[in-house]
Amino acid sequence: MKSFPNLAVLGTLLGLAGALPVAHAAVSINAGGQGYSQNFDSLATSGATNAWVNDSTLAGWSLFRQPVPGTAITAYAAGDGSSNSGSFYSFGSAGSSDRALGGLGSGGSYFGSPASGTVAGWIAASFKNSSGSALNGFSLSFDGEQWRNGGNTSAQTTVFEYGYGASFASVASWTAPGGGFDFTSPTHTATAGLLNGNLAANRSAGLGGAVVGPWSANDTLWLRWIERNDVANDHGLAIDNLRFTAGSAVTAVPEPTTAALMAAGLVAVVMLSKRRLQRR
Repeated sequence: MKSFPNLAVLGTLLGLAGALPVAHAAVSINAGGQGYSQNFDSLATSGATNAWVNDSTLAGWSLFRQPVPGTAITAYAAGDGSSNSGSFYSFGSAGSSDRALGGLGSGGSYFGSPASGTVAGWIAASFKNSSGSALNGFSLSFDGEQWRNGGNTSAQTTVFEYGYGASFASVASWTAPGGGFDFTSPTHTATAGLLNGNLAANRSAGLGGAVVGPWSANDTLWLRWIERNDVANDHGLAIDNLRFTAGSAVTAVPEPTTAALMAAGLVAVVMLSKRRLQRR
């Protein structure tokens, strides 16, 4: 007679398996100079509570809210900038498949009720150096787009930072290169309303630059854009048309062998002897 596993035990095991943490799925960089691009056009074009799963909705991409080190976001909205509700957004003209990923900060529950003027959340992307050797940094290019004027006459900035760690929470320190890596709202008047982020007046194209520095083999590089709950009404800022290129492989300088050191020493002795003979 065939025996069958106890269904209750099987159910418990399946439940435990579902509770196990899911491995992080960073974009794999397999060689120096490898490129990656993201235009966010696969994001939803409508809906206020679209499901978001880190590393799944967009492979390698995550949304987090404060407090530090970050709590995963599970939903995002799609809009054209007409709404002033605090959320991460798939921004774009109504019904258009041309999307951008951004946010509109607020002190509401979506971002965990951050205080005015503090960080609300982060848009993050991760890349693992699977090339087998150290890489010499990376280069980044993206467009900044403004999809809503919050009616705030103060300009607001989406600050870019990067760091290294196995997970977003384990990054020990973040570096803000500043300058052309940050996107500042081009439109900030007292008239609140939606904007077309694809228009030149509301857009900063080709932001970013080159970051030179060691990116060790097997390390995960994290990029993040800070969404703040700015003082007074927030503007709707987004990133689009991202292009990432890994730096070149770092060629290790081989240590001299014992034979090479002995040969160099012998040459030095011969040269010294010749000089002494010439002086006589």
